[in-house]
Amino acid sequence: MYAQDYDGYIFVHATVPPPDSIIRWNQILTLNNTYLKVGNVLVCPSAPPKKWTPGSYGRTYGIRAPWLYNLPSDMYIKVISTPGCWWYYFVTHKFENSSNFWLYGDSLDSSMKQLYFITKDAQASDGYNGMDLRHLQIANVCFADGHVEGCNKGRLQEVGFIKGYINGVLVDF
Repeated sequence: MYAQDYDGYIFVHATVPPPDSIIRWNQILTLNNTYLKVGNVLVCPSAPPKKWTPGSYGRTYGIRAPWLYNLPSDMYIKVISTPGCWWYYFVTHKFENSSNFWLYGDSLDSSMKQLYFITKDAQASDGYNGMDLRHLQIANVCFADGHVEGCNKGRLQEVGFIKGYINGVLVDF
């Protein structure tokens, strides 16, 4: 929906000067209640924090972080607006197979809470942020073509995942 409203671009993340330092994908959607009036659609009710808390932007469904993947450079753009300030966007009309390109999903980090970005291998250097198969070993995943799918380990392997969580335990896929 957001991508349709913004000519195929999906905001991912921005790095800005302090005091903010980071602007997350969900902050843009909830800013001044202009795009989303209710933030609960950004949080899985089955995992902590279980509901949207204004100002708690780090604890939501996780987005694919383009800077952590070897994506072709035309699939995302990095806009430098001022020195030390850059914005990342996915360019959805550049995706060749949008029904297999995951964007968001059930996330979990080493503190057993949802986190705003996901890595395909839940690396220690990234805080073990991974996909969480919390719904009877299924993770809810949103793909670039707009469909949401319940994905098991096999389906997550198909779309590039190496590790993730099942019942809070980090496992190989």
